[in-house]
Amino acid sequence: GMAAYFFLHYSILVAYIAQGSVNLSNILDSFGLDSVTTLFPGIEQILFAGTAGSLIYFARPQMMEKINTFLVVAMMATFIAIVGIAAQTADFHSLIAPVNQHPDQVVNALPILFLSLLYQNVVPTVVKQLEGDRRKIQKAIVVGTLVPLTMFLVWNAVIL
Repeated sequence: GMAAYFFLHYSILVAYIAQGSVNLSNILDSFGLDSVTTLFPGIEQILFAGTAGSLIYFARPQMMEKINTFLVVAMMATFIAIVGIAAQTADFHSLIAPVNQHPDQVVNALPILFLSLLYQNVVPTVVKQLEGDRRKIQKAIVVGTLVPLTMFLVWNAVIL
């Protein structure tokens, strides 16, 4: 129930803050500000969480939607550029090669699969935005699942 929902979102928040602070630390280091992170251990987490939290708290929903749209477009453009550059070396046969198959690990991957697709967050939002239209909701969920699945398969073909 509610405790599981809280724990799930708390875990996601911890993961985002942990990775975001690592990224911020790398950015600070690249600007020669690594002494800040040495003098104040944990400052990256405070800066990252404080900045992101303040933005979310103080920004209007319309502004957050614009920021989100920009970030999604930037992510897609980056993905397409990287895949386009690396496509010459893509080996789609590696995806199905026996050496890369680990059926014994499928069960272990299921929680990550469900968590990464965030159905527990997406479905209520989709239902609200599509005003309960069952057909549109089903289409949005199917297409919304196929897009990241396709991206995942293409990415693996490029990097394997």
